[in-house]
Amino acid sequence: MAFQFDKIYVIESLDPNEETGEELYNSVIRWFEDKQGINTVFHKVETKEELINVLNEIASDCNSIAFKPLIHLEIHGLKDKSGLSLRLGSISWDELSNCLRKINRSSNWNLNLTMAVCYGNYFLGTLTPLEPSPIAGFVGSFEEIFEEDFVPRFDEFYSTLRNTMNLDEAIRAMMNQNRQFENGFAFIDARRIFSDVYNIYLEQQFSNEALNSRYLAAKEHVGNNPPNDEEFQIFVQLSFDSREIYFEKHRRKFFMIDEFPENEIRFPISLNEVL
Repeated sequence: MAFQFDKIYVIESLDPNEETGEELYNSVIRWFEDKQGINTVFHKVETKEELINVLNEIASDCNSIAFKPLIHLEIHGLKDKSGLSLRLGSISWDELSNCLRKINRSSNWNLNLTMAVCYGNYFLGTLTPLEPSPIAGFVGSFEEIFEEDFVPRFDEFYSTLRNTMNLDEAIRAMMNQNRQFENGFAFIDARRIFSDVYNIYLEQQFSNEALNSRYLAAKEHVGNNPPNDEEFQIFVQLSFDSREIYFEKHRRKFFMIDEFPENEIRFPISLNEVL
């Protein structure tokens, strides 16, 4: 798995009577420096502007010192699953993605994210193969999560990661914690993210409605004979035959391969694996 980090940032935006992120930082994460020589930072934010400023500072750090950041968020998710509910105000997934994309680029495509956030995995719904990915990988949940479940899970995850620096072991420890609760957390790397979002993209672009719309637009542009079924079938076949060409174009953009050629090896994936 493409999981590398050499600095941990914990960002919390919660009511004063919660502060589970600060507790995780003080009890487990701050000790990465003693155990592994990895620097850690804790940020408490209240507004969207403060959160964006912190994320921009991280991007600047990565630019100047070449950090590979691991960011942990302890923030409520909005009930409508459209973003983060901050102490004061909110931020949409799209706005968060834009900030994280800067960090991922600044860190040479090494941003990993963990989220103690209700509905955090709905963040994936804003991603598209037409834009570079904002993350290399993340841990989160599609479900509503509860303090009695996520607190011991992330405590176990980061404790195991601190002791072993092995993601697979940390994920297993997290999954095995709190067996009385159904586990909703998973690690998802950029390869799987791309596969999932590209499948959605293909379903949308190759539906009968979308194909017919593109065919009619092409006919209107050419401006010759009226549409006919035989010609439409030829258009459909040509569209399917061109999938490999567009897949390669989108893959290179999503993984920023022109900027980071090493991602060709780090994140190998073919159209056949996606279909």
